[in-house]
Amino acid sequence: STVNQNTFLPYVPGEELKENYITLSPWEDPNYKMPISDSMKKIPGLFWTRIQDLYTNPVIYHPSLSAASLRQGSIGDCSLICSIAVSADYEFRRFKGNSPALLSKLVYPTNATSTNGKYFVTLNFNGCKRRVLIDDKIPVDPTGRMLTCTASCQLNPTDSKARKIFLPTLVEKAYMKMMGGYNFPGSNSGVDMYTLFGWIPERVNFTTGETIQVGTDHKEIKSDHWFDKMLYPRFQNGDCLITISTAQVIPENLKNLCIEDGHAYAVLDVRKTKNGNRMMKVKNPWAKDRFKGPWSPWDTKRWTKEMMIELGYDIYKARDTDDGIFWIDYGLSR
Repeated sequence: STVNQNTFLPYVPGEELKENYITLSPWEDPNYKMPISDSMKKIPGLFWTRIQDLYTNPVIYHPSLSAASLRQGSIGDCSLICSIAVSADYEFRRFKGNSPALLSKLVYPTNATSTNGKYFVTLNFNGCKRRVLIDDKIPVDPTGRMLTCTASCQLNPTDSKARKIFLPTLVEKAYMKMMGGYNFPGSNSGVDMYTLFGWIPERVNFTTGETIQVGTDHKEIKSDHWFDKMLYPRFQNGDCLITISTAQVIPENLKNLCIEDGHAYAVLDVRKTKNGNRMMKVKNPWAKDRFKGPWSPWDTKRWTKEMMIELGYDIYKARDTDDGIFWIDYGLSR
């Protein structure tokens, strides 16, 4: 199948093991030069470098990867980063040790010392799972700051510093190659999740009334009933991954509260509290600009000591650093 001037063959299980990953010189993708995004073009002195030249002993995969460690780069791919974030949280944190392989199965090899810079990635598009070969060259600014998505975390509890993990970076590059380059116009998490894992998404349209519209036939269901009987139990049982997104144009009062229009957010937790609050823990993929409305870290009226304990959220620590993670009332999110 030819997509964006690249040919992507159907994936045959086990063929990633037959690729030659050890050569005298670093491997470079012979078929494709990645176009860069408009925001990257504005950065003077941008250059491409290999991950192995940028970091000593780079870490491709580690089970300490989590959604909290992810940050979107200079690419308009918020929905993809949210999809990567929720799948990372599912595999490496929420159901650690009991989860099917999700992100960790997409890239081979997962040890940087075992490759000459060639990586074999599998994605689902044009009717089947397909192979996408990429090299490890990424765009950076003159200081060496990565312009792609990044993830950093402590590999061990005793580590004093966080290390970068490059699995999300490589998944993002393979996706961008398939989509035509880093000059990506944007997508939605339904498309992204299918491309990553082959899952058929269910879309829910929130309305301002008491009902929501579910599926392609826009079946109307009472919103609170859907949360109690579908969203909450399915999330807690590990039966779904969730992202949410805003309309292309949102009211000015929401913009003043740090909600972006046409933007995707990752849902990291879904709870129904003892006093009946329906809550969602949400992450802005920018890893900054958390919601400043009700249930923000400065909302001491709602955040009682009991609520902080029940939801495991310390508003005083949250005030110190804006990591883009916040709790929001399910009713308000509509």
